[in-house]
Amino acid sequence: MATTGTAATDHGDASVSGAGAPTGDEAASRGVVDATAPKLTAVQRVHEHVRERVFTGDYAEGSMLSEGQIAEQLGVSRTPVREAFVQLETQGMLRLYPKRGALVVPVSLASMRPRAVCSRSP
Repeated sequence: MATTGTAATDHGDASVSGAGAPTGDEAASRGVVDATAPKLTAVQRVHEHVRERVFTGDYAEGSMLSEGQIAEQLGVSRTPVREAFVQLETQGMLRLYPKRGALVVPVSLASMRPRAVCSRSP
């Protein structure tokens, strides 16, 4: 009868994916962080957030973005938002107006391409 207990235990372990490791969705819902994933700085997180939303049209051209609102949305201080805004301005995506915010400027298709450059063989 001891084999039945082992079989039940084996069956229980088999039902867990990845030998006990949670799947991506399970890990995210439990707050588990992938240790192999690169950690983004607050500035990088803000930069990616704003850049993505400009490209998708969530932040429409001509709209004003507030450092305070973006900081609150992402749970960061205004300093990384300010730094990301400066980077995005140098990339031609925003125009900064002191004490007023950042204006979303028209984005060209060229700026939407991935930044990684692949070498081509002749």
